Amino acid sequence: MGRDLAPVMSHIYTGGTFISKAKDIANYFVNYYSNKIINLKSNMSRGDSTLSRRLIQDVIMNNKQCQFKFEAVNVEMVECLLISLPDDTSSGSDNIDSKLLKVAAKFVSLPICHIFNRSLACSLFPLQWKESKIIPIPKNKNDVFNGVNSRPISLLPVLSKIMERIAYEQIQHYLTENQLLTQFQHAYKPGYSTSSALIHMTDNWYKYLDNGDLVGVVFLDFSAAFDLINHDLLIDKLKCYGFSPAALCWMESDLSGRRQKVYYNGYFSEGCEMNCGLPQGSCLGSLLYSVFTNDLPYVLDKSHLVMYADDSTMFYSASSYPELTSVLQQDLLNVFDWISKNNMILNVSKSKSMLIGSRVRLVNSPQLNLSIAGSVLEQVTQIKLLGVTINHHLSWSQHINSVIKKMGQGIAIARKCSCYITSSIMKGVINALVLSHLEYCSIIWSAANKTDLNRLQLVQNRAARLVFRCSYYTSIDKMHDKLSWLSVQAKLYYSLLVFLKKAILVNTPHFFYAQL
Repeated sequence: MGRDLAPVMSHIYTGGTFISKAKDIANYFVNYYSNKIINLKSNMSRGDSTLSRRLIQDVIMNNKQCQFKFEAVNVEMVECLLISLPDDTSSGSDNIDSKLLKVAAKFVSLPICHIFNRSLACSLFPLQWKESKIIPIPKNKNDVFNGVNSRPISLLPVLSKIMERIAYEQIQHYLTENQLLTQFQHAYKPGYSTSSALIHMTDNWYKYLDNGDLVGVVFLDFSAAFDLINHDLLIDKLKCYGFSPAALCWMESDLSGRRQKVYYNGYFSEGCEMNCGLPQGSCLGSLLYSVFTNDLPYVLDKSHLVMYADDSTMFYSASSYPELTSVLQQDLLNVFDWISKNNMILNVSKSKSMLIGSRVRLVNSPQLNLSIAGSVLEQVTQIKLLGVTINHHLSWSQHINSVIKKMGQGIAIARKCSCYITSSIMKGVINALVLSHLEYCSIIWSAANKTDLNRLQLVQNRAARLVFRCSYYTSIDKMHDKLSWLSVQAKLYYSLLVFLKKAILVNTPHFFYAQL
């Protein structure tokens, strides 16, 4: 039921040629991933940190006197991190098994702690920990498996991930304590999630619609966002955020000299050096991306920007089409200017726009006609954002249709094995394959009309009958009581209450807590 990292294809077909030897396939993929970055960078101008430096100093770091320095770690912390290693983690290019480290944590924590502290004290990241093991998996298993239809999964040496976890915790604490991270980024922060990002947007959109305004939304799509991060620009930004010279040296050592090898069916490709991008597969790389894009929301004049990792959504409300188009167009130019100076690439063909409003306001299908880099953004009436389908009326029928389809597929899979397992095991299978779809971002679409929610309840009823293998005429209430299941409507209320409780107890997300 989980993701299978090992390719099952014995050959690939590309450019009219079959490649069957595993070593040749591995080399093909490493060349494809390397050439992709080279081609994307070929038309880039030299990076310019002037704009970002001004935004950080004048807006984010204004009147803040703080400095970040790495602190030494103790043996107890290292042992705790070793013990917390997951059992199913695949080994990186060093072939060190996380299970062995976990079992021997008490005995190896002291020398490992010494290595970590020497790394921080000398501002050097061990060279052996800079090599990534890349495993390509198909994006679409029904299509031809090649470079275009592949997703690289990066596996790092287990000790490098622990070292970066230590650096992550210290940097995250510094940024949070000094309130340096923008509230518009919802990824990689405690108390934030895809749900908080969607609430941040839809809550504002509902408010605008209640006032009779129109909402113009632009969904920005970045090409290879993590792989194109300019190291010099990132180090310059970290310097603006108060990182000490020693901390900057360690960060530069961590980022430079990284290599990657593709592993395919037992064979490694030739090594390929990466001179840009962030190490994927580690929490530190994700945090550094947040830091790199932390000043992006402040480049806008009037619009708002909400981000979840590299998913960025810009929106603005107005009572008239001309004002809406004018403001969004100007802020699009501001965003594009920031992107160009920071050596990132906006995928214009995949970026979309949407006009949200009441059925009366949108009766004539008005167009925003937004353009960027000489290309007009396609205007859509619905789009899938962070796993939730959003349409131009903010009704949730289309999203609930997709939820019902996924639940139906889960029921079909569970039915195939129903005659081989007990009811108690079947209950766990149904929870994993069927009911889990009711929990994802349910606080967003819980405002759906009663008819759609009743459709979800009918699917849940089918799942309950499958657990007990009973007929259509069996009492639904009795089955739910025996299974300890809430009704769909009660589940939605419960999810809302849990979100409110967390927001009140930990004061996050900040934008939401401030309105309570």
